[in-house]
Amino acid sequence: MGLLNGNNYQKGAWVLHMLRRQLGDEAFFKGVRNYYNDHREANATTEDLRSALEKSSGKNLKDFFARWIYGAGHPRYELSWGSMERHRRRV
Repeated sequence: MGLLNGNNYQKGAWVLHMLRRQLGDEAFFKGVRNYYNDHREANATTEDLRSALEKSSGKNLKDFFARWIYGAGHPRYELSWGSMERHRRRV
């Protein structure tokens, strides 16, 4: 249960959004429909979803799933800002 936290559902939604963007609407929704139809009365795995999306799109999604689903961690960002006036004076 230590793996579950407030980010699980948000991450899942973003991963699906990225997959849809990468595959295009037609291939993404065809894969999701096939996944649902193949497993609607049974258990399914993440690999079943990957397989359905790969079949519908013709793309290999192994690296995508390794990074965004099976990989641990989260991105870290470093930001900085300043005024344009200060920047102009330095130039």
